[in-house]
Amino acid sequence: MNIPLHHLAGRLSLYPQRSFGHNLRSTRRPLARLVAADCAATELPGRLASLFSLCGQAHRLCSQLALGALVPALSPLSCVSATSVQDQLDTETLREHVRRIVLDWPRLLPDTEHGAASLSAGPALASDFTLAAARAQATVWLEQHWLGQPAGPWLRAWDDRGDAALMSWVNAVQTPLARLLRRLRAYDSGYPIPHTHVLKPPLAYEQALHWQSALLRDDFLVQPQQDGQARHTGSWTRTAAGSAVPGVCTAWTLLGYRVAEVVRLCLGESRTGVLAWGAHALPQGWALGWVEMARGLLTHLVRLRDDAGVWRVQRCEVLAPTEWNFHACGIAAHGLAFMAEGGLLGHANQDEQRRIALLMAAIDPCVEYNVDWTDEGSLARDDGAAIAMNGERHA
Repeated sequence: MNIPLHHLAGRLSLYPQRSFGHNLRSTRRPLARLVAADCAATELPGRLASLFSLCGQAHRLCSQLALGALVPALSPLSCVSATSVQDQLDTETLREHVRRIVLDWPRLLPDTEHGAASLSAGPALASDFTLAAARAQATVWLEQHWLGQPAGPWLRAWDDRGDAALMSWVNAVQTPLARLLRRLRAYDSGYPIPHTHVLKPPLAYEQALHWQSALLRDDFLVQPQQDGQARHTGSWTRTAAGSAVPGVCTAWTLLGYRVAEVVRLCLGESRTGVLAWGAHALPQGWALGWVEMARGLLTHLVRLRDDAGVWRVQRCEVLAPTEWNFHACGIAAHGLAFMAEGGLLGHANQDEQRRIALLMAAIDPCVEYNVDWTDEGSLARDDGAAIAMNGERHA
C-alpha cells in the first residue's frame, strides 16, 4: 500500500480568513519513538537521519551528541575533535541555507526572471564540499556571485544596521540574489517578529532536566511552549552574544538573516559560537542533545538500556524547529493574523498568496503546507459536525 508522504511526515494547513488560534493547524506527530524503539544505539543516528531526511545530517549529529553523553564511545567526540564536530554542523547548515535560497526563493516571484538557473549555488552543494577544506573558495565565490562586494564589509554593515543595510545593498548592486531580494521586498507584510519570544536552548543542567520533563509529554511535542509561551527559533535567534540585528525584524529581514549566516559561516565566524551545540547526561539512563541548525534549535531526548552488553534505545523523542515556529499561537499564526487584520488578505489573489509564501519561506517549515481560504463559518460547521459524531470536541 502506498501512503502519501505527507500522511507520514504531516503537513501544515493555513487558514488566512480564520481568527488567530484557528488559522494554522499541523498534522505532525511524534515519529522518532516509532523508528527508534528497541534499535541498537549505534543504529539510531542513521535511522533518524533517514526519517528526517531534509535535515538529516543535523539529526545525525544531534543524536550522536545525546548518545555520547551516556556512552562516550558513541559520541562524535570519541573519534574527532570538537573543531571537527563544529565543521560538520557549519557545513550542513551552510548547505541547507544555500539549498533553500536557490531552490525556494525564486519560486516566490510571479515570473521566471530569477529562476534557479540564474541563482547559482556555487561549490556548497558539491557532494564532497566541506567548509574546513573549501572556506576560502566558497567566500570568493560568494563575493563574486551573490554579494557583488567583499564579504567582511557586507557582514559588518548587516550587524550594524540590519534591514536598513540589506535595503541599501539590494538597491546598490545587480547580482541575481540582490535583484531577487529587491523584488521580494514588495511582498513583505511588515509583521514585526517579537524579539521577546526567542527560544532558549538548554545550556545548563537544570534547564535540561526541565526539557526532559516537557519532552515526555505528547502535548508538548506537538505544541511546545517555554515558560508558558509559544517561542520562535531560527538563524535570527542564535545563542551567540551580539548576533541580534537592530531595528524591526519582518519576514523579509529573516531572509537577510539567512544570507548573513551564509556569509558568517564562509568567513569562519562560527568559531566564536554562532552555531552552538551541547548534550547533558540525565538521571536513570536519559540524555538530551541539542544543536542550532539551519531552521533553528533541534533537540533529541534518548534513554538507553543495557541488553546483554548491547546498548539499545528504550525511548527517543525529537523536537524540531517546525513545532516551535508553527505552533497554533506561534509566529507564523501571528503573521497570518497580522496580514488579515491589516487588510492584506481576504481575496485569495496572487499578491496575497505571495505574501503568505514569503512568510512561509522566511520561517521555513520542514514539511509541505497548503492554504485554505474557507472562513470561520466553515470552522464552526466542522467543529459542530465533530461534536455531533463524537459527542465531544476535539482539539
